[in-house]
Amino acid sequence: MSAPDGDLTSEIAPVEALVDDSRSGWRRLSVRCVLDPGDLERLAAGECVWVSFYGGMPPFSVDVNP
Repeated sequence: MSAPDGDLTSEIAPVEALVDDSRSGWRRLSVRCVLDPGDLERLAAGECVWVSFYGGMPPFSVDVNP
């Protein structure tokens, strides 16, 4: 999935995404998040993960999967 302007070289980096139908019947958009170097150590030290919504967003879930 590219930035809103469709430019893959934009300062907004493209992300890997998957669209499917969940078991509940809702259409689902899943976006892959990858830790940056040092993130695991920061999480282990007690720092938090923040999820921010700009302009509203439907319900979400956070899962750890391969």
